[in-house]
Amino acid sequence: MGNDISVVILNWNGFADTKQCIESVLENFKNVTLNWKIIIVDNGSENDEASKLRNIFGKYIYVIEHDCN
Repeated sequence: MGNDISVVILNWNGFADTKQCIESVLENFKNVTLNWKIIIVDNGSENDEASKLRNIFGKYIYVIEHDCN
């Protein structure tokens, strides 16, 4: 078993809160030597929030979009 860390953040119409959470994780993990990644799960937010987060944080996050309809 490896020493990887995954941080999973759920987003649903909470762009500002999710953005702040990602920024906090990035700040707190900047000196961590283990392999780590941030996974954003967007549950069908309005206003294309998943794309906005992807555009801001690019290589630092993986975004999974789920349409609840």
